[in-house]
Amino acid sequence: KLGVPVSTLLGGALTDRVPAYYSLIVGAPEETARIAADKVKAGYPRLQVKIGGRDLEEDVAVVRKVWEAVGYKARLAVDGNRGLTVAAALHLDRLCQAIPFVFEQPCNTMDEIATLKGRLTHPVYLDESTEDQNAVLRAISLGIADGFGFKVTRLGGLTRMTTVRDLCAIRSLPHSCDDAWGGDVIAAACVHLAATVEPRRMEGAWIAQEYIKGHFDQEQPVVIRQGHIAVPQRPGLGVKPEPGMFGKPVAIYRP
Repeated sequence: KLGVPVSTLLGGALTDRVPAYYSLIVGAPEETARIAADKVKAGYPRLQVKIGGRDLEEDVAVVRKVWEAVGYKARLAVDGNRGLTVAAALHLDRLCQAIPFVFEQPCNTMDEIATLKGRLTHPVYLDESTEDQNAVLRAISLGIADGFGFKVTRLGGLTRMTTVRDLCAIRSLPHSCDDAWGGDVIAAACVHLAATVEPRRMEGAWIAQEYIKGHFDQEQPVVIRQGHIAVPQRPGLGVKPEPGMFGKPVAIYRP
């Protein structure tokens, strides 16, 4: 209605494109390192390395191989997806002490992660534990999070996400702006929000575009190019779904 992009309503875009990051699934060391090198060549400035659910020895080998393959060409996040015990997290931290990465959600609960405070050499980011604004506020007040992996839909939408964005800005905490597997609509929302975050604290946006066939908006789809995503410039989210592609509307709201 105002004729401006959503990023303007959220405080104003600080860039016309935001960095994306690529998530490397749990895999064998050599293959994971090969994919990592390919994604760095494709322009991704950050890689997320998934670990957990197997012998610690293999997880350590994956982290080391990926580091050997990309070095300082990309920032690394090692994501336990809540799958490690406190003991395993401590062991992996020590065995990979010389490799610079952020440790994302190594353990299941915030209480477990709190026990790691002061015992790890790597920064810790919270992801799954950030279920709502109160959880984010608690983590910040306890000083157990050096950054966050935020999903817009998990936090309850753009308005609530904007609140935690501002909380992180006050404490100079970096974070990502991710979707939770969706199409152009949620991807555009993530990109608009990410564009309003101070670039030095923006860990990137993860969207599902590489894993989904087709787009809602064929003319101006939300896509990753050279590891970055252009901020839609049209009014609102900037996405215009093809007419009728979702079938008949469930409800119509008129002003």
